[in-house]
Amino acid sequence: VQDFYVSGSNLISMNEGDILKWMEVNFEKTHPLQQKRIGNFDKDLKDCVVFASILQSYVGTESIKALNGLKPMCQNEDDYKFNAQKFIAALKEIQLPTFLGLNDFLSPSAREMVLFCLQLYLTLPNYLSKETIEFQCVLGDVCVKSIELTNPRDKAISYWVRLEAHSDFSIQEDVVRICLLYTSPSPRDRQKSRMPSSA
Repeated sequence: VQDFYVSGSNLISMNEGDILKWMEVNFEKTHPLQQKRIGNFDKDLKDCVVFASILQSYVGTESIKALNGLKPMCQNEDDYKFNAQKFIAALKEIQLPTFLGLNDFLSPSAREMVLFCLQLYLTLPNYLSKETIEFQCVLGDVCVKSIELTNPRDKAISYWVRLEAHSDFSIQEDVVRICLLYTSPSPRDRQKSRMPSSA
């Protein structure tokens, strides 16, 4: 990524340039063979491809089903609308709220888009994906599922675990600590459930 984003200009501030650079970095993570210079907060973002790439960079390229079929290049207004609908659905899928609606993406205002980009900039680095884990087994059998956690940082991180489920489900500890280059699951990270025979 070039340094022209942080060199300042008569159109954007250096802080806004930092956000543009952050968006391009995340775009190139999911599109390593493509180069894209983002020069503004309206027309260059209208196709929602950059926004989608940012979500995929943090959540996973295959994790957001709503983004399947996103058009890499928009040829007309119908394509822009299609991509905007896909992106809004993706935000709902990962439970990331936004104040913007469909028309805000189809007719983008630079001021509103700066605020939205700032929201993504501040939220996504700390985003934890939410997913429902289904336990399917024969009544009376023990069902074990493992959750794999990795730590890409150079410091240990801790997860506070809260289980919202039937009393038949349990966890042994409510804190999981992961050191550098350590990957769970370990026996203490596993969730077990025994379905009652009366269920």
